[in-house]
Amino acid sequence: MSKPPPKPAKPGQVKVFRAMFTFDPRTPDELYFEEGDILYISDTSDSNWWKGTCRGRNGLIPSNYGE
Repeated sequence: MSKPPPKPAKPGQVKVFRAMFTFDPRTPDELYFEEGDILYISDTSDSNWWKGTCRGRNGLIPSNYGE
């Protein structure tokens, strides 16, 4: 059973997740992070890629990597 998709963050609202896995980006828009890093998510409107910040950098984060 899959959990429902998260609701989009309201403008100015940030959601906080912990990375479940290390992610090695394949494009310049994607954000590198390691398992256990804190991810600050500012936009969850896309079900596959979220916009967020980690380690002081902004980029795209795969939605299935955060908990």
